[in-house]
Amino acid sequence: MGKRKPVTDPVLLSCIRTMADDHVSVKVSRRALDSMQRIGVTVKGVCAALCDYLDAGGAIDETFTDTTPGHIGEIMYEMFPDICLYPRYVKVRIVNVSDSLYIISVHD
Repeated sequence: MGKRKPVTDPVLLSCIRTMADDHVSVKVSRRALDSMQRIGVTVKGVCAALCDYLDAGGAIDETFTDTTPGHIGEIMYEMFPDICLYPRYVKVRIVNVSDSLYIISVHD
């Protein structure tokens, strides 16, 4: 069995959507920030794309980290919203302490 599975829980989908809508509270990794700067998009732009994607019923897969020291086993969510006219791979996780979204990566 693979480590990836579709997210179908409406409560979780709504939670991710609500957090993405609050772009001011969203945290971003250095890797994601570098990628976002390369393609010319802001956190607000990524969050707007995530909201549009989720509103349109875009698929989200749940997976977990298996190689990042200190984060192995953490649940992450992968999706492919259109950002700057192209579908981009976006990986996020939920930071339970602050109930905010953490953007891990944004790239082609």
